[in-house]
Amino acid sequence: TDPDELIEEFRRVRAEGYAIIDQELEIGLCSIAVPVENDRGETIAALNIGAPAAIVPAAEMKERYLKLLQETKTALRPLLR
Repeated sequence: TDPDELIEEFRRVRAEGYAIIDQELEIGLCSIAVPVENDRGETIAALNIGAPAAIVPAAEMKERYLKLLQETKTALRPLLR
């Protein structure tokens, strides 16, 4: 938990627009998340999909779920004031 490494990870996540965890929160759980912005572009929430690592490895999360999460957040944005 080096502060410089954490800051670099935050920068990467912000630039890519999503984050993936590989059993960091809970052994056996992988997940992917994207920020949700309101109609003014302010981040107000996140959308997350979690799956058992034995069924969906972290390496497959982006390919399987990122497009769906991005489409959902885009559909929600005009509804959030």
